[in-house]
Amino acid sequence: MSIAEHPLLQLLTKDASEYFANPNTGWAKAHRAKLEFAKNVIVPELLKILDEEVAKLTSDPSESEKLKIALLNKLYEFFSNFLSPDGTSLGFLTVPKQLFTNESIQNPNLDTQLLWKSKDFIYVKSDYLFKSMPIEIDGYKFFFDTSTLEYKKNDEKRELLYEFIGIKDDSYHLLVKYLVHAKPDVYTSVNPFIWRSEIATQNKMSEFLSGVDKKLRDMDTITPCFDAKTFVKAVRKYERNKKPVEYFICKDAKTFLTKQFDAWLGMEIMKAISGDKNEV
Repeated sequence: MSIAEHPLLQLLTKDASEYFANPNTGWAKAHRAKLEFAKNVIVPELLKILDEEVAKLTSDPSESEKLKIALLNKLYEFFSNFLSPDGTSLGFLTVPKQLFTNESIQNPNLDTQLLWKSKDFIYVKSDYLFKSMPIEIDGYKFFFDTSTLEYKKNDEKRELLYEFIGIKDDSYHLLVKYLVHAKPDVYTSVNPFIWRSEIATQNKMSEFLSGVDKKLRDMDTITPCFDAKTFVKAVRKYERNKKPVEYFICKDAKTFLTKQFDAWLGMEIMKAISGDKNEV
């Protein structure tokens, strides 16, 4: 593995644009800005520091490469605890309990771990990330399209909708949408070919399938309408691919990461002192 292929550099420069249905949202713009900053500032500066520090230890090119990769491995071990797999979020993911910060909790009934995890962050919202993908069930091909899907602007309660719009590349083309519960429901009667994931009654399914069948006939196509069982299986398979995510604003990312890095580095030094060479 070369330095350019190292997982840490890949994580810092990973483009997660496919998860943003609308490229003009604040989250999508912030991600693009973060990506450019990582590529143009963070990674070049990190590699420069590696070159300078390793040069103090050896001048042998082969040994130098090994040392750089070893250092990147240790940095990746640290940052993988706090950066999401797509590199878009900073938070507590797989943090070892040894890194827990001791806090003075007056009320013993409080969840101290929860308080510790949220202490340096302001919660914004929870959501699921969906991306467009084909699904095949029992010979039926579906394409779930998120190109018009708008993610949460706040923490409102929402429900998934699937709108059948036609045939695309020999697949049933369904737009994935959200119904915000705070707004009037204008979907069920006006658009019978929209399926509400939370209302799975036989009558609603029959109404939905009738709407799809009529739309197919209006399109003058020989493609038959799928049955209820196949459609439900396709939706369930698609929804299993959703990516849960929680959005927080870190009050002071630099101080937070510095504190966690100091704790992690202390653990690494203790491993070295104890002579556990397999761990260092």
